[in-house]
Amino acid sequence: MRQCLFALLVVTTLLACRQRLEVGRLDGEGGSGEGGGGSGGGGPDPVDVARLTPRIAAGTASTCALDPSSRVVCWGDNQYGQLGSEMPSGSGTPLVVGGFADTPGGVYGGGLAQCATVGAELRPYCWGTGAIYGDFEGMFWAVTSYFPFEVPGAGSDVALLAMGTSFTCLLTTEGRAKCWGFGANGVLGNGGTSDSYFFVDVAGDARFLALDAATVGFHTCGVTATGGVMCWGANAHGQLGATGPDSPVPVAVPGVEGAIGVAVGRNHSCALGGDGAVRCWGQSTYLQLGGEAFAPVPDIPSMVAIDAGAEETCGRSAEGAIWCWGQNQESLPPQPPHLVVDASFGAVEHSQGAHHGCAINAVSQVTCWGAFGTLGPSTVFSL
Repeated sequence: MRQCLFALLVVTTLLACRQRLEVGRLDGEGGSGEGGGGSGGGGPDPVDVARLTPRIAAGTASTCALDPSSRVVCWGDNQYGQLGSEMPSGSGTPLVVGGFADTPGGVYGGGLAQCATVGAELRPYCWGTGAIYGDFEGMFWAVTSYFPFEVPGAGSDVALLAMGTSFTCLLTTEGRAKCWGFGANGVLGNGGTSDSYFFVDVAGDARFLALDAATVGFHTCGVTATGGVMCWGANAHGQLGATGPDSPVPVAVPGVEGAIGVAVGRNHSCALGGDGAVRCWGQSTYLQLGGEAFAPVPDIPSMVAIDAGAEETCGRSAEGAIWCWGQNQESLPPQPPHLVVDASFGAVEHSQGAHHGCAINAVSQVTCWGAFGTLGPSTVFSL
């Protein structure tokens, strides 16, 4: 029997999982380019969202990946059980995480926890600290688990996870967004600001092709079936696309059309267009927008995937190079767009944690950059 340690905690954070967005993995992507999302006339836009199976996932201070044998391996800090074990300290060497009921198919990371989707239905299993769930008797618990446990109530149609500091969202294969957890700032998207211990539907009839949530923030953005972007939650820095109050329901980001991917940082958001251009908006203090708000990020090649950390944004080119801009360590000044991983590495996926990032190539080699001692045993290492 899988052993889990459950502790009743003061709830301040939720399990966070992040998702990388890639061109060619979103069915129906791009759409008409009308922007704004929603059905625009009588019913939701029909979509069919592919189930994502990401191979690498960076959290706040830990990273997990799938090795060539489809085992989940994790390294970095383990203060909160992020490595899936009870060892008192972290590990610079990848450790195997066990206890799944079926073969893991994808990994997610964020906050003080990590997750994997398991089996053909991609059922979420998570470990670490900060998740809130209701049990079958309606009791509410904050969960700390040093071993994977299946997330209750997720259903059998999970396409991907997108999780923030104290809330969690998932996207179904039909493009429906559902969230649970901390409700302040309207971060659950259901029209209210109350906490929810169970999944609630995001308001409105828009269908989404992709979602991303702030690992260390309180807002979420999604790509709609029409190629627009809609966001909800905190808006102190204009991260929802315009100045104004927080929004407890999805609002359209003005002027964004033809989007195929989205990335969300602490106080900024970015969209990836079908033309490979990246446009960002929100806080610019740390150069995390890469340039002017809503203007294409300059001095980078065409991108096929993007992801964001707290104050850093990174993109991956078709050639497998990683370019980043912003700040990932307080000891270093903010950086304009620059090359971080050369195309010779051949990155096929990348993931941004709060203050570090990692990339993986086709032969399961990993390279990481940033802070918090999460970089692994060497500059480039094999799983």
